[in-house]
Order: sequence, then structure tokens, then C-alpha cells
Amino acid sequence: MLENPYRAQPAFTGRLKLKLWLALLAVTALIGVLLYHPFFHIQKIIVAGQERLTEAEIREAAQGIMNTRRFWVFPGRSYLIANVDEVKDILQDKFPLQSIFVRKTFPQELMITLEEKLSTIIYDNGKQYSYLGLDGKVVEIAENVTPSEWREVPSTTSTATLAPTSTEPEPKGIHVPDVERVTAELGNYPIVYDTRHKEASVNQMVLGPEVVRSVIAWWQFFTKQTNVPVAYFIMADDGGSGQVITGEGWKALVQFAEESAAEQTEALQLVLKEKITDRQGLKLIDLRFPGRVYWE
Repeated sequence: MLENPYRAQPAFTGRLKLKLWLALLAVTALIGVLLYHPFFHIQKIIVAGQERLTEAEIREAAQGIMNTRRFWVFPGRSYLIANVDEVKDILQDKFPLQSIFVRKTFPQELMITLEEKLSTIIYDNGKQYSYLGLDGKVVEIAENVTPSEWREVPSTTSTATLAPTSTEPEPKGIHVPDVERVTAELGNYPIVYDTRHKEASVNQMVLGPEVVRSVIAWWQFFTKQTNVPVAYFIMADDGGSGQVITGEGWKALVQFAEESAAEQTEALQLVLKEKITDRQGLKLIDLRFPGRVYWE
């Protein structure tokens, strides 16, 4: 049907204009309520997955991020404005995290799920407990080993006389770290007892970086891929030989070398899954020789 091109087009009526203005005002008011009303502000921050970090410090950091205003006008806590990517990036820069996931739930909730990156171990030289960084250097000397953590062994008579090797008397007996006490006081970090009894001072390297990384790899393997609790680790010699002392009473003989950690953990996982179905009475598993595993 053809229309007359010269026919006048209907203009906006006063009533239609009023309706449009009212609709615009309603939308603006709705956006204003969503932006500024406390009911639509993030009020609850849930943190999950933390181990050494506290829930309070994660929540406080997230609140600090959202308490700032956007463009000097809009409240950062508003559900519409709160930027989960910004929260994620800043928390990742502020804390040692392996991974982090941040999600908003309408109208007031922010959920933060994280996995911490392990970058510290506890070094035990038989005299003191110290914090070590990934570079194997002492960050801080935390506390002394208690006398109760040394067990006496029967003395034997010997006709040989050995020349002293240092002015400091070497610890005597068998040292067993009080894992429960140490982790409660110093944090849930891997504990490495060094039988070489090296003197430890701040900034001194007492373990090679590859040993520290290997210990962390073993710790994460037992924590994430097995149901076997780890008590502590033993560093046996300069060649990297060591032991993983489990909470079940048996031990794994290993080489603390980063390049062989994956091969050793894979072999252990296979043995625990297919060969040793009952760990009652198990004493040790020897993983030090490539391609071969021994146990008793």
C-alpha cells in the first residue's frame, strides 16, 4: 500500500513525552538505588582455601579495595560497581597465591576461593628452628629446640679419641621434632631436620634452592595426592639424600633433587595404589634408585 509522502508525520504528543520522561526517571532512580542503597552493597565476604594466611587479613584487604570510590562518585562496594577482576589482581599481588577465584552473588556477597603458594619452610638444625625462603637462606630464627625433643641413646665405650671439629658441642642423641607444637607456634610449613647440624644465621644459605623446591614438591604431593600425613623431612647429607617421615610411622627414602621429584612421586603413588594396599606394619619405601622401588 502506497503512502502519501506529503502527509504530515505525527509529532510527539505532550502525554508521550511525559511517559518517556517518567520512564527515564524511573530507570535513573532504579540505578541510583542499586548504586547507593546499602542493601545492594557487598556486606558479606566469604574466604575459603586459606591455610597459613588468615581469613581476617584476606577480608580486610578485599574491603580496602572496595571502600574506594569509582570516578570520585560511585561507591566501590556497590554490587554493580564491585570489580571482581580488580579484587583478584590486587590480592594476587599482595599475597603469595597459587590461584584465586572471586565471584559476586546478588545482592550482598563476595566469595573468594584461593590456594596459597608455599614459599617458606622451617629449618631445624637440632638447635634452632628458622624460617627459610625459596633461595635456601635463613629469613628469621624463630625459636630454640627444646630439650624434650632430644632422646638419649645408651653410651658405648670406645678406645678411639676423635679430634673436635668445632668449638660448638654437637647435639647428642636422637632428635625428633615436636611437629604438633612447632606447627602450632610457627605455622603449617614443611619442617626439615638437617642432620648435618649447620649453624644458622639470618641471610645465610643452609640448603640449596633445589632442595627447598624439592621439599615443597614432596609436601604438596603428600597433601594433595595422598591420604598420608607428613610429619617432617630429614636432610641426611650433602648429596641430597633424605627422608620423608610420615604421620603413619613409616618413612620414604628419597633424593631431594628437583629434576627427579616428579619421577619419585609418580613411583610412590603407583606403589601405594597398586602394591601396598595395607600400610599396617610398613617401615619404609626406598625411592632413591631410578626405575626401582623397595619397601619393607
